[in-house]
Amino acid sequence: MLEANNQLLEEQPGRYCLSPEAQIVPLDTSFKLPVYQLILRGRRFQINEFTRRMLEVFRTPHTLTAACRTLGVSPGDITHTIDQLLVHNRILIPCGQSSEEEHLQPVETKRLPLIRTSLLSQRLASVITRRLDVMFTASYVAVAVILILASYGILIHRFGRGSLLSANSLSAVEWVSGVILVYLSLFIHELGHSAACSRYGARHGDIGIGVYLIWPVFYADVSDGWRLPRRQRVVIDLGGVYFQSLAAVLYVLIWLYSGWPPLAFSVYCIMASIILNLNPFLRFDGYWLFTDAIGVPRPWSTGLSLIYHRLRRYFPASQIRKNALLDTLPRATACIVGVYAILATLFASVCTLGMVLFFIPRMVQYYPQAISQIVASVSSGHIDFGIIKPLFKLFMVSLSAVSLVVFAYKLLIKGLRYSRRLVLANNQPASPVRPSPPSDSRSSEYDSAFAK
Repeated sequence: MLEANNQLLEEQPGRYCLSPEAQIVPLDTSFKLPVYQLILRGRRFQINEFTRRMLEVFRTPHTLTAACRTLGVSPGDITHTIDQLLVHNRILIPCGQSSEEEHLQPVETKRLPLIRTSLLSQRLASVITRRLDVMFTASYVAVAVILILASYGILIHRFGRGSLLSANSLSAVEWVSGVILVYLSLFIHELGHSAACSRYGARHGDIGIGVYLIWPVFYADVSDGWRLPRRQRVVIDLGGVYFQSLAAVLYVLIWLYSGWPPLAFSVYCIMASIILNLNPFLRFDGYWLFTDAIGVPRPWSTGLSLIYHRLRRYFPASQIRKNALLDTLPRATACIVGVYAILATLFASVCTLGMVLFFIPRMVQYYPQAISQIVASVSSGHIDFGIIKPLFKLFMVSLSAVSLVVFAYKLLIKGLRYSRRLVLANNQPASPVRPSPPSDSRSSEYDSAFAK
């Protein structure tokens, strides 16, 4: 092992320094040990105190040998970490390398939705959100919550569970109008996340539309919210539901005056979307709300790691690595995260099974039915606005099919890369110090998270 470490030092004899674009800021979590995030060209890495000190050493040029002496550790403690930071992520760069040379190897960023396009640039969105962030003051929130509860209460009192107001009871024109109103509320939802981000001084990105798993979604890049305290991040998480509910208030007021059915229909759809959006097991707003409320980034993978970590005491001879950070998690929080990881795994398994056994077969069966219906309408010469419904459904099904193919491809590539890393890791000397895996870029958006 010592010979391997010395060989690595000999192969990298030059001096290295921290990338000038890298930023290290504290991360507010429930762990008792300090946790930091390293930000580099859109990517965010969760790092521990030792890795932070090691990176601070490289703010001035150091050889690997000199860095080991400064940190007071042996080369075996950091060579694997240095190799990861240097080779894979370009956080440490050879001194004297020009900025152009550094960008010859672009840093890959995780971006969800997988299929996406920007609708509103960051610059234009900022102009709008700076005027909307006043809605997060205490007085405005108090009045807004009363109006939201009253509006939902009026509609539920009038229509009950919505059985009297279904899509089948609407004409084609009314149905299309209702769908447009719903998607308008989803765009307002994203403005809510961005406005909350602006309220607390964090920078938000653009607002766009894409496909997450099988759902067409809007997204808002509020990744910079990771800089903020947890309470403020929770407000950002709820900002979308808050603004979308305000749109529902406006719809209810207009409906009370006009009685136009698509308005009531769209409010029921908004209520259903909010319930779906608060699901904590997919990367919707509920996932980020749960993450920030308990103060544990990536609760699914962290929960599984915590379970494996606890198993070490029962299997002393196991190869499960010791993780000192997990020992600092409060007992109640650790129990919540562990239970969440088990439930999330079961939920993902059920969803996958349902998609394979139910959704995909139904999607395949729908194609000939929808196409024959459209062809029959065109052949008979009775082309009216009613053809919009099957066309819209056919478009949504096609979009979902494309998204499933892209998702499967990305999953395959990710699996191959992970397998390659495992093979390479088995051929390298073990190291007790390793940087935490990069957190996802966060965006809060309806149905998705391109993530924090």
